[in-house]
Amino acid sequence: MYWTPQTGAAAVLGAVRETWKALGWEAGPLGYPLTDELATPDGRGRFNHFERGSVYWTTQTGAHAVIGAIREEWKATGWETGPLGFPLTDELATPDGRGRFNHFERGSVYWTPQTGAHAVSGAVRDAWTATGWERGPLGYPVTTQTRTPDGRAEYAHFQGGSVYASPATGAHAVRGGVRDRWRDTGWETGPLGLPTTDEVPVASGSAQDFERGAVYASAGTGAHRVPTPVRDALRAAGGPERWGFPVEEPRPESGGEVRQQFARGTAVLTVATGAVAFG
Repeated sequence: MYWTPQTGAAAVLGAVRETWKALGWEAGPLGYPLTDELATPDGRGRFNHFERGSVYWTTQTGAHAVIGAIREEWKATGWETGPLGFPLTDELATPDGRGRFNHFERGSVYWTPQTGAHAVSGAVRDAWTATGWERGPLGYPVTTQTRTPDGRAEYAHFQGGSVYASPATGAHAVRGGVRDRWRDTGWETGPLGLPTTDEVPVASGSAQDFERGAVYASAGTGAHRVPTPVRDALRAAGGPERWGFPVEEPRPESGGEVRQQFARGTAVLTVATGAVAFG
């Protein structure tokens, strides 16, 4: 039982107390308790709030401290009844030494002084994990995971790109010039839709597929959208190895045609039939 004039008297018990003790009692990052140990609203666990954080416990997850900005982000997502669930770790330093994080049952919250604290969960987190967490090309999250305006998917923006995920398309990272072109065309509500693959190397550049086309990018030509019929015909006709990369966006023309210039030829799409001719 601990008491101060500012916090009153509060009891800290069992595993919650052991975690508080391990962090340095009231002299540690949590400070003095503000509440007695209480049951969580979902009935699964127990918790104490402290001056600068909280300790949450369940029989499945153990007792873990959530502090400061990470705690505020977790709170904003709905505490343990939100998408993240209960904490699985105390707050820890990231391997690169730049930030802090807590892992939760269904996601994580990562924080740095530059990016703030942001939650990532589910398929978005899994795709970020596959790229190497914060030490990979995406870096730290700069937004909290949220739903797209059309409600079809979830996404989070990172320092080096974005991850978009939907049940229909899976979760895929979009980075660099490909992401910039996709953004300029209207993100997922534009003509391309959601990404359906990760970016892959092709010839002297790269390509990434979307629901209604692809983006091809190279250092010499930049990044450009290629509609699905042109993309499929390009691959069947030898790909960028033969025709080079697109040097412009598709251009609708009179007569129901769409023309697109490549480094070593031109594709002409007849919209009515879907036929594509390269020459």
